[in-house]
Amino acid sequence: MTERFRSPWMVLAVLCGTAFALLGVVMLAYSRDDIAAVLLGAGLLVMGAVFVVVASRAGVRVDEAGVLERPLFGVGRVVAWAEVSGIAIVGNEANTLPSRVPVLITRSGGEIPLTALAFYGSTPRRVRRLREVVERHALD
Repeated sequence: MTERFRSPWMVLAVLCGTAFALLGVVMLAYSRDDIAAVLLGAGLLVMGAVFVVVASRAGVRVDEAGVLERPLFGVGRVVAWAEVSGIAIVGNEANTLPSRVPVLITRSGGEIPLTALAFYGSTPRRVRRLREVVERHALD
């Protein structure tokens, strides 16, 4: 049983990265002898390609081992089911906008925010489904 939860914003991020990479390719193709355009095109191509890879990997994966979050920026972390006692939805105090984020509650009382699934407004279906899965496994 492996489930993946992704934010729809990551699709937009992949599209933006693709646009940057394509702009870089066009600049390289039509730059002629302009070294600045070649360097800028190469930079855009690399930046766009990296952003596509990073954004396509971002999200939360739940399997038998536990919960793995891969944020857009930063390093992912696996939280084993033995460490998880529950999940909560909290305001994202690190952000100036009124976003909310699902947070894993550990047995030691710690909180691990799943920032890859942060959202605005009402709780999305993917977060409600994540809550069901985590609560089911946390009770085991």
